[in-house]
Amino acid sequence: MRTYFFIPPLNKVSGGLIVICQLAEILHQAGWETALVVKEKDPVQKAIDVPVIDWNDFELAKSDLWVVPEGWPSALLPGLQAGARNLVYVQNWAYLFSAMPEGLDWNRLNAGFLSVSTPVAHFVHDQLGCYSEIVRPGLNLELFKPDPQAGNALLLGRASERRLKKINVAWMPRKNKAIAIQAMQILEARGRTSLPINWVEIHDRKPDQVAALLQMCHIFMGTGFPEGFGLPPLEAMACGAIPVTCTGLGGWDYLRQALPDIPEMAGLSGLTPPGYYLQAGDFGESDLPDGPNAFIVPDADPISLAIAVEHAANLIAAGDPLVKDMLQNGQQTAQALGCEKQKERVLDLWERLAAE
Repeated sequence: MRTYFFIPPLNKVSGGLIVICQLAEILHQAGWETALVVKEKDPVQKAIDVPVIDWNDFELAKSDLWVVPEGWPSALLPGLQAGARNLVYVQNWAYLFSAMPEGLDWNRLNAGFLSVSTPVAHFVHDQLGCYSEIVRPGLNLELFKPDPQAGNALLLGRASERRLKKINVAWMPRKNKAIAIQAMQILEARGRTSLPINWVEIHDRKPDQVAALLQMCHIFMGTGFPEGFGLPPLEAMACGAIPVTCTGLGGWDYLRQALPDIPEMAGLSGLTPPGYYLQAGDFGESDLPDGPNAFIVPDADPISLAIAVEHAANLIAAGDPLVKDMLQNGQQTAQALGCEKQKERVLDLWERLAAE
């Protein structure tokens, strides 16, 4: 069984494209015949150790596996014409229907599905009645890990070493920038943090630079929605920063609510997923850790976001025990989503696909 991954003609490498390349590399290195198929542009720029084939130079057989991202249904055509096995990798539930040509629907296409998270798998099942295996991203734990001399790692030492002068809060302008700026303005206008806030913008950086910035931060303020999985809060968590974030739906896969009752945010401490992450076994995936690891607010709610960041900053400044618990739970979550776990999952799945 040969596996071909369609690489969309993007201007630059996206997070979703990186995940597809991760899957291809895992398979190629394990001895599976694997290739990336590019059309018009090659955003991968042959930077990974996987064969790259031009769209005009490849041909599928019935025994081949043709994997296409959910936002490019027209790219299924070669697989449909060849009678190959077609898989749609749904990396964001919000794009599943957005690119579908008028008059066509997924149920009329001869294709199966993979999902990037449990929430996405449930979305696909609820909307289409189709089961999909869960294939999550893999986090590079050699890169995304706490720096013992920076950020919240210093809080785990003796009380005499916990002398903060400011709270570093990371944010990413590419994720709903206007909402992030509103939250920043609200928090600063309230003026109720016990220590000054230092905003750390992370934009257009290489992975090692992102990790270095996250390691020095105490909080990550996330505004990403919609999301299929939502990698930035997990990267922050792995680096030892407390995520204060919305989920975009997909983030419920690994984010667990730690927000206590706050008078100004009545009811938000009860903001929890609809229960489906506890049913992950229904989709062939063991549950991720359940320990509280983030302060979660509704999507597109800058007021709640500002108040939650304020609350997190004051807990950190006070050395509250909840912070240590969240950091430890965050590390457990990150370990459960490392590259080795992803590799085990992908190779097991491809063995089963080849046996069908």
